[in-house]
Amino acid sequence: MLSEADYKLLRDTVKSGEAVLDLVDRLAEKIVDRVDPEIAAEALSRSGIRVPPEEARWYIARLIASWLIEAGDYWGLIRLRKHSSGKGGES
Repeated sequence: MLSEADYKLLRDTVKSGEAVLDLVDRLAEKIVDRVDPEIAAEALSRSGIRVPPEEARWYIARLIASWLIEAGDYWGLIRLRKHSSGKGGES
């Protein structure tokens, strides 16, 4: 569950114009210490994803960071800019 402290972390971490993937990585660096590597590896294993505990820890931290960004956008705490990748004829 995301807490008010998580939303504060998001507001304090986001930089104007920053790429979402960069923000995910920066948030994950701040979240990763909260993730138990053994539990992360077990959780992913149950989903059919078998990775070493330290890799699982980072996978979960990035997932939480992504959820936090999505929730922050939904609740209006941050605004994600939508843009075209230039593929598929979109403009």
